[in-house]
Amino acid sequence: MKPGMRVTILPVSGRPYRMTIPVDEQELADAVMGHLVLPNVSYLREHGAPRFLDMARSGRIVYGRDPDELWATIPWCISMGVIDCEDAAAWLTADDRVYEGIDSYAGVYHSRPGGPYHVIVARPGPASAGEIAIGNADGMTLIDAARMIGMGTSRTYPVQRRF
Repeated sequence: MKPGMRVTILPVSGRPYRMTIPVDEQELADAVMGHLVLPNVSYLREHGAPRFLDMARSGRIVYGRDPDELWATIPWCISMGVIDCEDAAAWLTADDRVYEGIDSYAGVYHSRPGGPYHVIVARPGPASAGEIAIGNADGMTLIDAARMIGMGTSRTYPVQRRF
Protein backbone atom coordinates (compact mmCIF):
# COMPACT_ATOMS: atom_id res chain seq x y z
CA MET A 1 0.00 0.00 0.00
CA LYS A 2 1.54 3.32 -1.06
CA PRO A 3 0.46 6.95 -0.51
CA GLY A 4 -2.01 8.22 -3.11
CA MET A 5 -2.75 4.78 -4.56
CA ARG A 6 -6.03 3.65 -6.04
CA VAL A 7 -7.76 0.62 -4.62
CA THR A 8 -10.81 -1.38 -5.63
CA ILE A 9 -13.26 -2.17 -2.85
CA LEU A 10 -14.96 -5.57 -3.30
CA PRO A 11 -18.14 -5.13 -1.22
CA VAL A 12 -20.33 -7.85 0.29
CA SER A 13 -22.99 -7.04 -2.28
CA GLY A 14 -23.16 -4.73 -5.24
CA ARG A 15 -20.49 -3.80 -7.72
CA PRO A 16 -16.82 -3.23 -6.91
CA TYR A 17 -15.83 0.43 -6.77
CA ARG A 18 -12.52 2.30 -6.97
CA MET A 19 -11.25 5.04 -4.73
CA THR A 20 -8.00 6.93 -4.23
CA ILE A 21 -6.60 6.75 -0.74
CA PRO A 22 -4.08 9.35 0.41
CA VAL A 23 -2.72 6.90 2.97
CA ASP A 24 -0.02 9.33 4.01
CA GLU A 25 -2.71 10.79 6.28
CA GLN A 26 -2.93 8.33 9.17
CA GLU A 27 -6.47 9.05 10.36
CA LEU A 28 -7.90 8.91 6.87
CA ALA A 29 -6.10 5.65 6.13
CA ASP A 30 -7.58 4.10 9.27
CA ALA A 31 -11.04 5.41 8.39
CA VAL A 32 -10.85 3.85 4.94
CA MET A 33 -10.32 0.47 6.62
CA GLY A 34 -13.94 0.90 7.76
CA HIS A 35 -14.89 0.22 4.15
CA LEU A 36 -13.80 -3.35 4.85
CA VAL A 37 -14.40 -3.86 8.56
CA LEU A 38 -17.98 -2.62 8.85
CA PRO A 39 -19.36 -4.60 5.88
CA ASN A 40 -17.57 -7.66 7.26
CA VAL A 41 -19.21 -7.16 10.67
CA SER A 42 -22.62 -6.92 8.99
CA TYR A 43 -21.90 -9.99 6.88
CA LEU A 44 -20.92 -12.08 9.91
CA ARG A 45 -24.02 -11.00 11.83
CA GLU A 46 -26.35 -11.81 8.93
CA HIS A 47 -24.74 -14.87 7.36
CA GLY A 48 -22.01 -16.15 9.60
CA ALA A 49 -18.79 -17.40 8.07
CA PRO A 50 -15.86 -19.54 9.06
CA ARG A 51 -13.57 -17.81 11.55
CA PHE A 52 -10.47 -16.16 10.12
CA LEU A 53 -8.11 -18.24 12.26
CA ASP A 54 -9.85 -21.49 11.27
CA MET A 55 -9.54 -20.59 7.58
CA ALA A 56 -5.87 -19.68 8.08
CA ARG A 57 -5.08 -22.94 9.89
CA SER A 58 -6.86 -25.01 7.23
CA GLY A 59 -4.95 -23.34 4.40
CA ARG A 60 -8.20 -22.27 2.69
CA ILE A 61 -6.91 -18.70 2.72
CA VAL A 62 -3.26 -17.83 2.15
CA TYR A 63 -1.24 -14.65 1.80
CA GLY A 64 -0.43 -13.27 -1.62
CA ARG A 65 0.72 -9.87 -2.83
CA ASP A 66 -2.05 -7.92 -4.50
CA PRO A 67 -0.65 -5.49 -7.10
CA ASP A 68 -4.18 -4.44 -8.10
CA GLU A 69 -5.06 -3.58 -4.48
CA LEU A 70 -8.40 -5.37 -4.34
CA TRP A 71 -9.76 -4.65 -0.85
CA ALA A 72 -11.93 -7.70 -0.33
CA THR A 73 -14.79 -8.39 2.07
CA ILE A 74 -15.17 -11.87 3.59
CA PRO A 75 -17.19 -13.49 0.77
CA TRP A 76 -14.59 -12.34 -1.77
CA CYS A 77 -11.74 -13.53 0.46
CA ILE A 78 -13.27 -16.98 0.70
CA SER A 79 -13.86 -17.21 -3.04
CA MET A 80 -10.37 -15.92 -3.96
CA GLY A 81 -8.45 -17.85 -1.30
CA VAL A 82 -5.44 -15.53 -1.70
CA ILE A 83 -5.60 -12.28 0.26
CA ASP A 84 -3.26 -9.65 1.67
CA CYS A 85 -2.83 -7.61 4.84
CA GLU A 86 -5.85 -5.30 4.72
CA ASP A 87 -8.23 -8.14 3.84
CA ALA A 88 -6.85 -10.34 6.64
CA ALA A 89 -6.88 -7.55 9.25
CA ALA A 90 -10.43 -6.51 8.35
CA TRP A 91 -11.69 -10.10 8.65
CA LEU A 92 -9.95 -10.74 11.99
CA THR A 93 -11.25 -7.40 13.33
CA ALA A 94 -14.81 -8.34 12.32
CA ASP A 95 -14.38 -11.75 14.01
CA ASP A 96 -13.31 -9.99 17.20
CA ARG A 97 -16.29 -7.67 17.19
CA VAL A 98 -18.97 -10.21 16.29
CA TYR A 99 -17.83 -13.48 17.86
CA GLU A 100 -15.76 -12.25 20.81
CA GLY A 101 -17.36 -8.90 21.65
CA ILE A 102 -13.91 -7.29 21.54
CA ASP A 103 -13.61 -3.72 20.28
CA SER A 104 -10.53 -4.18 18.12
CA TYR A 105 -9.80 -2.35 14.90
CA ALA A 106 -7.59 -2.54 11.83
CA GLY A 107 -4.84 0.08 11.86
CA VAL A 108 -2.47 1.22 9.15
CA TYR A 109 1.24 1.91 9.79
CA HIS A 110 4.58 2.14 7.96
CA SER A 111 6.00 -1.37 7.95
CA ARG A 112 9.55 0.04 7.85
CA PRO A 113 10.99 3.54 7.76
CA GLY A 114 10.16 5.04 4.36
CA GLY A 115 8.59 1.76 3.29
CA PRO A 116 5.08 0.74 2.32
CA TYR A 117 2.14 0.72 4.67
CA HIS A 118 0.90 -2.40 6.40
CA VAL A 119 -2.39 -3.17 8.16
CA ILE A 120 -2.56 -4.90 11.55
CA VAL A 121 -5.18 -5.51 14.22
CA ALA A 122 -5.05 -3.51 17.47
CA ARG A 123 -6.93 -5.25 20.27
CA PRO A 124 -7.34 -4.69 23.99
CA GLY A 125 -6.11 -7.76 25.83
CA PRO A 126 -3.78 -10.55 24.75
CA ALA A 127 -3.48 -12.41 21.47
CA SER A 128 -5.34 -15.70 21.22
CA ALA A 129 -3.62 -19.04 20.63
CA GLY A 130 -2.41 -19.25 17.04
CA GLU A 131 -2.29 -15.49 16.54
CA ILE A 132 0.94 -13.60 15.92
CA ALA A 133 1.39 -10.61 18.20
CA ILE A 134 4.04 -8.18 17.01
CA GLY A 135 3.99 -5.83 19.99
CA ASN A 136 1.94 -3.55 22.17
CA ALA A 137 0.99 0.11 21.86
CA ASP A 138 -1.21 2.26 24.04
CA GLY A 139 -2.51 -0.76 25.96
CA MET A 140 -3.41 -2.62 22.76
CA THR A 141 -1.93 -5.90 21.55
CA LEU A 142 -0.88 -5.61 17.91
CA ILE A 143 -1.66 -8.69 15.84
CA ASP A 144 -0.40 -9.31 12.31
CA ALA A 145 -3.15 -11.30 10.60
CA ALA A 146 -1.20 -11.43 7.33
CA ARG A 147 1.62 -13.37 8.98
CA MET A 148 -0.98 -15.88 10.18
CA ILE A 149 -1.72 -16.74 6.53
CA GLY A 150 1.87 -16.92 5.34
CA MET A 151 3.25 -13.42 4.87
CA GLY A 152 6.83 -14.00 5.85
CA THR A 153 9.22 -11.53 7.36
CA SER A 154 12.43 -11.87 9.25
CA ARG A 155 12.11 -8.50 11.01
CA THR A 156 9.54 -6.78 13.11
CA TYR A 157 9.66 -3.03 12.80
CA PRO A 158 8.40 -1.01 15.76
CA VAL A 159 4.93 0.35 15.26
CA GLN A 160 5.40 4.09 15.67
CA ARG A 161 1.89 5.43 15.90
CA ARG A 162 -0.84 5.85 18.50
CA PHE A 163 -3.85 3.56 18.75
